[in-house]
Amino acid sequence: MVVRVVVLLGLALLIGVGTVIFAQNWIAEQREGLVPVEIEVATTPERMVLVTRTNLPRGLIVRPENLAWQAWPTDNLPQSYAVQGARDIQEFIGSVVRVEMAAGEPVTDVKMVKPGERGFMAAVLKPGMRAVSVPISDTRASAGFISPGDRVDVILTHEPGGGGDGRGRMVSETIFKDVLVLAIDQALATPEGQARIGKTATLEVTPRLAEAFTLMTQLGTITLVLRPLEAVDQESLIATLEEPSKGETEEKTPSAAYVDPTQNLLLEGEDEHAIRRQAQTFTSPRDVSALIGGGGGGGAVVIIRGNGVQR
Repeated sequence: MVVRVVVLLGLALLIGVGTVIFAQNWIAEQREGLVPVEIEVATTPERMVLVTRTNLPRGLIVRPENLAWQAWPTDNLPQSYAVQGARDIQEFIGSVVRVEMAAGEPVTDVKMVKPGERGFMAAVLKPGMRAVSVPISDTRASAGFISPGDRVDVILTHEPGGGGDGRGRMVSETIFKDVLVLAIDQALATPEGQARIGKTATLEVTPRLAEAFTLMTQLGTITLVLRPLEAVDQESLIATLEEPSKGETEEKTPSAAYVDPTQNLLLEGEDEHAIRRQAQTFTSPRDVSALIGGGGGGGAVVIIRGNGVQR
């Protein structure tokens, strides 16, 4: 009985050891048979596309810092996108944004208007404003140092009334202040370090002031006076911010403030004859002589502003 038990235990032990050895050998063979499989990740080809860095509002003149190249999948890449190598970023510098663009939006020719293209000036104008062109020369535009983007005062030199001796008195008046220059001739930019002498200046004004400018070119000579870059004109500031008196309605715009009664007549829609009558009322030879207390032989200089006369 005891011998049988010992024999059975020995057989069980042998079977267990054999099983372990067989299992180890089988696992080793399986490991040797395993071959590492390389998984290939499909990569989509990309190209560099011109996009906007930030949100670009309508009417913005594009600068280099507004645009950047960004990797873009080539799958179904629209032909209208500006792709690096085929297009240059300089093609879009100086263009005007036609419609508002979000940051990271691809740049296309449809969304921007380039200088010289139809509709370029209309895209530059702010909503509600108008572009009016006035004749200038080197002596009437600060010797050519007025450039697009500058702000100017507009002076009208005219002859409000004729003298009895046949010689008229010339009067110069500041008609408009702080007006934005959009272009000189057809250029919206001036080469760095160069003065541009043009024949016409395009200014940004309100619709009513555009009518006034048209009349002013018929009354006399217009001169543009360059304003300092950061100067604050107290008269213009007060005239712009001051509320109209009771019963008055007056249009206030930051680009052209009310200056004198002549402009007021223009803004109220008076015609050229009414303005000339207004000027002659205060500048006839008899009125001027009475106001300055002089005769007809002096060489006095008379400055007339609206209803006031200064010697």
